Amino acid sequence: MNTFIKQQSILAIFMVCVSVSLFPAEQKAVIRAGVHISPPFIMPDEDGGFFGMAIDIWENVAKKTEVETEYIPYRTVEDLLNALQSRKIDLVLTNLTVTHERAQRMRFSYPWYDAGQRIMINSGAKGSFWDQFIRSGQLSAYIGLFVLFIGIALALTFIRRRHNPGFTKNWLEGFTASLYDVIITSKSGRIQQNFGWIGYVLASIWMLFGMAVIAYITSTFTSNMAVASMGEQISSPMDLRGKETGILAGSATAEYLRNAGIFLVPFDNIDMAGIALAENTVKAVVADAPVVEYWVYQNPTLKLTPAGGLFQLEKYAFAGHPEDSFMDRVSLEIIALHEQGIINDLKIKYFGN
Repeated sequence: MNTFIKQQSILAIFMVCVSVSLFPAEQKAVIRAGVHISPPFIMPDEDGGFFGMAIDIWENVAKKTEVETEYIPYRTVEDLLNALQSRKIDLVLTNLTVTHERAQRMRFSYPWYDAGQRIMINSGAKGSFWDQFIRSGQLSAYIGLFVLFIGIALALTFIRRRHNPGFTKNWLEGFTASLYDVIITSKSGRIQQNFGWIGYVLASIWMLFGMAVIAYITSTFTSNMAVASMGEQISSPMDLRGKETGILAGSATAEYLRNAGIFLVPFDNIDMAGIALAENTVKAVVADAPVVEYWVYQNPTLKLTPAGGLFQLEKYAFAGHPEDSFMDRVSLEIIALHEQGIINDLKIKYFGN
C-alpha cells in the first residue's frame, strides 16, 4: 500500500513538472496602441520607438495595469480613429480631443491635459501691396471711379462737338482734352470753358467730389502700404476668412472653422503644416495650442509665431473601443497620476514653467 502511494506521489510530481514545462506562466496582455506623431506628446526616437508626454503617461498606466504595449504608427489622426473603429488597434494614443461626436463612437479615458486651439502665423512674411489692394475690395472701387471719369469725359466730348463749332472733330483728341478738363476741374474747380452759372455750380460740386476722391486715394494707398509692410494681421479665427488656413487632417476643430467660412488645407502633421506656412503656401495654421507653441520653440529660424489667444478650449484623453471596459482601469490610473503630481511634473518636463 505504501509502495503504491509513493508511486502515485512520484507520478503526480512528474505530471506537475511536465505541465509547468509545457504551459509557462501566464504572459501579460498586449495592448495595440495606435500613435500619431504630435510633438511634444508623441515623437519618434532614433531607435524606431516613441517618446513624449503622452507616451510617459501611458507607460505609467501600463506599468500599473500590468500590460505590454505594441506601438503602431499612423499617418493622420483620421487614420488612427478609423483603425480603432475597425479593431486594428485597442487604444488611440495621442493628444486626442474629447468631443461629443467622438464619445458616441469610442470610449474615452479620464482627461489628462487641458488645452485649446491656437493660430500660428509667419511673422517674417511681408504682405503684397497688390494682394491687400484686392482683398480690401478697393480695386473694384477704383475701377468704378475710373469708369465714372471716362463716362463724364465722353459725355462732355459729345456736348462740345455738338454745341462748340471750334471744338476739334477728332474723337480721340476731343476725348483726351475733355478727360483732362474733368480731372483739372475735380482738383481745382476751374472750368476751361464758360458754361454759365449752371457750369459753375456743377464745377463746384465736381470739385468737392474730386477732393473726396483725392482723400480716398491717399488714405487707401497709405493703409495698403502699411498693412503690406506689417504682414498678415491675424489674431482670431475671424481674421482667417479669405485666407488659406492649414489644419491637421482629422482635427476636431475643422468643422468649427469650416462653418466660420474659412478655407482649410489639411496636412498630415504639424511639420508639414509649419513648413507650408514658412513657404507662404498657407497664410496661417490652426492646431492644438501646446503643439503650436512647442513647434515654434523648436524651429526658431523659420520666424513663425503663435497669434492671438486660445479658442475652442478642449481636453485630451486616450480612447478605446466603446465596449472595452479596460478604459475604466486606465481612467483610475490617470486620476491617480493627477493626484500624485506626476502629470504636472511631465508638463514641466516638456513645456517648462
